Amino acid sequence: MIDGVPVAVGERALDLLHALIRRRDRTVSKAELLDVVWPGAFVEEGNLYVQVSALRKVLGERVIVTVPGRGYRFVAPLLEPAAAPAFERMHPRDISELPAEPPPLIGREDALVLLSEWVLEHPLVTVTGAGGIGKTRLALAVAITHRSRWPDGVAWIECSAVREGGQLAQAVAQATRVALGNARSAEQLASELRGRSMLLFLDNCEHLLDATGALVSTLRRLTPEVHLLVTSQQALRTSGERVFQVSPLAVPGTHDVPDESFGAIRLFAERARAIDRRFRIDASNRATVGDICRQLDGLPLAIELAAARVKLLGVKGLHERLDDRLRLLTGGIRDAAPRHQTLRAALEWSHGLLSCAEQTVLRRLGVFIGGFTLELAQDVARDAGGSELDEWAVLEAVSALVDKSLISVELGEPVRYRLLETIRLFALEQLDAAGESSSRRTRHSHAVSDLFASVDESRWGDHATATASEVTQRLRPEIDNARAALEWSMHIGDAPTAISLAGAAASLYVQLGLTSELVPILQTLRARLEEAPASAQVNVLWRLGTLGVQAGMRQDELLFIKMEAVAKARAAGFRRRLQVTLAALGFTRARQGELNAAQAIHAELLGLERPNDPAYLRGLRLTVEMMIHEHRNNIEQAVVCLRKQREVLRSAPDEVLPLMTCESNLVMYLDILGRFEEAAELGATIVARPDLPRTFIFAICWTAYALAALGRLDQALLMMRSRRREIAASPIGVYSAESLAMLCLAGGRLHDAVAIDAAARLQENLARKMPHPLTQAFRARLDNEIARADVGPADLARWRSVGESLSDEAAVELALG
Repeated sequence: MIDGVPVAVGERALDLLHALIRRRDRTVSKAELLDVVWPGAFVEEGNLYVQVSALRKVLGERVIVTVPGRGYRFVAPLLEPAAAPAFERMHPRDISELPAEPPPLIGREDALVLLSEWVLEHPLVTVTGAGGIGKTRLALAVAITHRSRWPDGVAWIECSAVREGGQLAQAVAQATRVALGNARSAEQLASELRGRSMLLFLDNCEHLLDATGALVSTLRRLTPEVHLLVTSQQALRTSGERVFQVSPLAVPGTHDVPDESFGAIRLFAERARAIDRRFRIDASNRATVGDICRQLDGLPLAIELAAARVKLLGVKGLHERLDDRLRLLTGGIRDAAPRHQTLRAALEWSHGLLSCAEQTVLRRLGVFIGGFTLELAQDVARDAGGSELDEWAVLEAVSALVDKSLISVELGEPVRYRLLETIRLFALEQLDAAGESSSRRTRHSHAVSDLFASVDESRWGDHATATASEVTQRLRPEIDNARAALEWSMHIGDAPTAISLAGAAASLYVQLGLTSELVPILQTLRARLEEAPASAQVNVLWRLGTLGVQAGMRQDELLFIKMEAVAKARAAGFRRRLQVTLAALGFTRARQGELNAAQAIHAELLGLERPNDPAYLRGLRLTVEMMIHEHRNNIEQAVVCLRKQREVLRSAPDEVLPLMTCESNLVMYLDILGRFEEAAELGATIVARPDLPRTFIFAICWTAYALAALGRLDQALLMMRSRRREIAASPIGVYSAESLAMLCLAGGRLHDAVAIDAAARLQENLARKMPHPLTQAFRARLDNEIARADVGPADLARWRSVGESLSDEAAVELALG
């Protein structure tokens, strides 16, 4: 009873009260209370918070205190039965039923501070964000934390229960305990509230935008003392509104250590522990938890629902099932709103608020992976012909979806848009249900292929002006779209699209370490080249001839492919594509000792050059000239050529990748000459560049070779280990064998150096490849060490036998540990 009046208390709340009273001499941990009140059951810690809040509403805020980090304690004095009423209500200021304490916030500490400042300073603040992002929890925390700021209290209006806009004023009146009579108008409500200093918290208003906007405008005009805090997936767009966008929780990047300093990881851990208090994030599951949170885009609702499945599935089992997350992530806490009980319900609530055009555009945008530009969205989502859903209608729909927090904006040039992965999967379900999946995936593959072909022409066409940096900046964000489009076009047998895209995307694949993925695709497409435009045919042959060595293709086959690329470029009248294909062919001719052919190519390149050609094209002839000197064993002259090429490329500051390639080759030649100090110094400047692609392993390997030769083994090992994965992904005979073996030699492991060299020799024989000049220089050094150590034939044979059985990964492990 409260003040002699019976008050209803739930069974769990009563059990909790009894437990706290019996233990009133101490603080009771949350774990102990969970065991006592829910014996033998696994429930979320949030249920405990709900029951404590329920008791505080009845008994007053100061009866049960929270001891941060420890638990709860009952502190009110107990009176004998004959005495006055057992508890005197400690009257809260709040008009409506706010919890006594703010809900626990994880990963929102900075947002809580900033939103608090906004709400205290500005009379109208709208908190926006996607469904399940945590808008209500954050806004509620602000309202509870600062309730003392408003003498006339805080009123919380749950607008999701209001079905029609005309009912909104009455709902506010009920929450603020005023009577409107029959009019129930916003003006009458404002009249009743005039002079009050209070906060109105209008929660979940996205389905009542017009009504909420009109009500808020009236209240702002007639009741300036009233502050308004609104949550909605979309801003109201009324005068004086400040919009606070709630972002997903911080998630670790692929190279970050996924620990609880990231809000998403901490939320996952807390929710998993609430179900199973034995759960811990440790070395065995840390990386997997990090990937789960990344795949869920830091969306709090999705993370909470996922963590609730850990006890049943384990972290690994949950991770394996995430592709089916819309069915997997169900079973939210019982006191949550129905739309937050499952991930699908939250998405369906948001989807149901969209217009037909917005629903159509949303589902069609689901085919994009990793984001998209407005132009790509218009190309893929519009209807063909003169339909109402033209490019302008798509633009309007995208704008509306951004406003409704279903599409996020990534600022840059150009601006990019992105569906959170969970929303994207829901959109794909809708696309399948509409029977549009195949047609829109095909439209997507065409749009992406056209984009890459256009950018490729701006780089390699006869009137091209684009630099390497500009091409990378434009295409790198689209790599996931390119991979998906290439996979789909090959799946449906659309050879022209696949050929055009594969050839145009090749350089980006190489930069991102995807060469091993690309080369088999190029090999497959080679059989259907005649179905594609000439420029695409040249691209595929040129790239395959250049990259095939990294997939172990034979030198004679690669030579033939390069010759075919030259022939097609010449026949089509492509001057610049002829230059690049000739340079690739001349490189191979010189490396194989066919100096007359190489010199003829050098002369043709000289004749093709124009004074206004970009720097990277003018440097191609010097590459062939360098190779001719190399085969003549005139390494000093090859260095001179490289220095000339370096000066040419330095004149074009945006040609970073060609310059780094040139300088890396210079390091390699300095290694051959034994000028290790000079090689290490230059190599260090290359490796230290923040824009060095992770796939430039030759720069790493050749610099580490110099460091090892100088006896700086620790530095060399550290450098090589930083690219362990990339080094192991390519045959060691291409770039890394001599560096790996040199590390072993410098570390006094002659037998391992011999084994790695034997593995490289086997690869050379299988590919019919001549050994690299640096490989030859290393082998001369290795032979001297073998002779100096007086290694017997039997031992040498055994070491080489071990090496011939090594995989690339095993060879890297042997050298780097």
